[in-house]
Amino acid sequence: MTVWKKIRDDLAIGAEKTGVLVREGAEAASIRLSYATKLASINWEIRGLQREIQACFYNLGKRLFDLQANGKVETIWQESKGTFAKLEGLEQQVSLKQKQKGDLPREYGFESMDKATVKELSHDLEESGGTILQITLEESSPVIGKKIRTLKLPKEALIGTIVRQDAMVIPDGDTVFSSGDKVTLLGKKEDVLAAIKMMSS
Repeated sequence: MTVWKKIRDDLAIGAEKTGVLVREGAEAASIRLSYATKLASINWEIRGLQREIQACFYNLGKRLFDLQANGKVETIWQESKGTFAKLEGLEQQVSLKQKQKGDLPREYGFESMDKATVKELSHDLEESGGTILQITLEESSPVIGKKIRTLKLPKEALIGTIVRQDAMVIPDGDTVFSSGDKVTLLGKKEDVLAAIKMMSS
């Protein structure tokens, strides 16, 4: 084989690999975009349902006040039955959407990160002074029942994912911590350790 043929073959292989990488990159970007769109859509639907629940409670409170002010206390239950049924239905819809949101990473294959990849990520973080750790929240944890946005986490510690009853939750500021949650944190090592200390009982 001549030198020129070898160079030509190597260039052809390189071009083919580049084409594959570009296609794979485009496919991965398309999947991520689809995932982000679906997640945003579910979050929007959840917020809409939560707003509807708030409106129901507001109207219910107003109606109950009016009934009591007009001496019609005995009719409160009869007049409120429909609203309570509606609230129950809305709460069920929120629960279903939350489950759908929790199942979304698995649906898109984002849960399939193997141990080698996690180990590599952990190694890369540690080399740059960072870490990735997981904590299981006990019932006595001071963060149980609190929204993420209310916590004063160290500046360079991030909450990655929460595993709750075998479902992955992609948290946002309104996510409320529950007992048994497996919370993954990543960031600068000292800040992650400080966050874990803060979240521990």
